Amino acid sequence: MSDRLDSLKSEYYTMITKNDEATMKYTNTIADLTWQKETATSNCQKWESLWTHIQNTAARNVLLLGRVKMATENIYMQIYKQRGVTPKEVDNVDDQLQKIKTYIKGPYRYYCGIFKAGKKGSF
Repeated sequence: MSDRLDSLKSEYYTMITKNDEATMKYTNTIADLTWQKETATSNCQKWESLWTHIQNTAARNVLLLGRVKMATENIYMQIYKQRGVTPKEVDNVDDQLQKIKTYIKGPYRYYCGIFKAGKKGSF
């Protein structure tokens, strides 16, 4: 009977040891998976933050572009009003900018010519 009891005790301790090892193995697996989840969450937050920054920058640039287009159209309209001419409908901002550039360069060239002529005569 004593041998049987010793055998059962031995089996019991063996099963407890195996159970403890399995529990430790699963605990380690859970810890590894938790670490991977936290790393993925951190990475996800980083990319979401970058995406939000990109969207905010794009929205800011779109608003700025709209302001530039409105200012260009206003200058374009003022040039035609100053000349007393009905403005042509131009939807292309590049064409409007070209007209503005031409308008600004005209007096600039005129004043540069006067300045150069005045310099030559003073010597």
